[in-house]
Amino acid sequence: MPRTTVFVDFGDRLTASDNTLVGDLIRETRGRNVGGGVPEGLPVPIGELLALDPKVYVSVGGPTLKQLQRGARTRRLRAVRSGRVHVVDERLLSAGPAIAQGLDRLARALHPDAFS
Repeated sequence: MPRTTVFVDFGDRLTASDNTLVGDLIRETRGRNVGGGVPEGLPVPIGELLALDPKVYVSVGGPTLKQLQRGARTRRLRAVRSGRVHVVDERLLSAGPAIAQGLDRLARALHPDAFS
């Protein structure tokens, strides 16, 4: 199964680096974190996000598909155009009892055909 490009947005385009639990979950689900090299605490500039053009957009406290579709620039993202924006509760991507459910949600978001 090929790796699917994904951007995880914790709000204001703040994302998870590859050296975090979320980065580990992305790798485990055969994803490639397009924001993985961004320094912690810094938002990904919209121009850079457009250049990275992820196939999947995971929103954790960030915008919804409708909000992204209303943005003049964000509507151009491949994930937005194809409707592959998934809102995931932060508790599912944090260390704790719901992590297995979060891993499942992430895997389904990245590879929906594998679950049909």
